[in-house]
Amino acid sequence: MKIVKEGDSRQIICPECGLTHATYQLRDVSFSDDSGVVKNILAAVCNHCNTVVSIPKQSTAKVRAEYNKSKRPSMCVCPLIF
Repeated sequence: MKIVKEGDSRQIICPECGLTHATYQLRDVSFSDDSGVVKNILAAVCNHCNTVVSIPKQSTAKVRAEYNKSKRPSMCVCPLIF
C-alpha cells in the first residue's frame, strides 16, 4: 500500500473534467446515499473543478467506521396479537 500525504498530487480521470491532476487534501466527504458524512479524511480533489475523485486506502478504516455508525440496526417492541 502506497502511503500518501496531504499535498501529494497525481494524474486522475475526473468524471467532469476528464484526464487531469488531483491533489490530496483533508476533506469532509458525504456518502453517496446521504446517510452521513466522514469528517477530515484524506481525499484526492480535482484541481480544476474541486470535486473529490478518490479516497486512498489509508482512509478506508475511518470511512468504514463512520458508515457502520450510520447503519446501526434499530430495535422496536411490537405487541403480539393472538
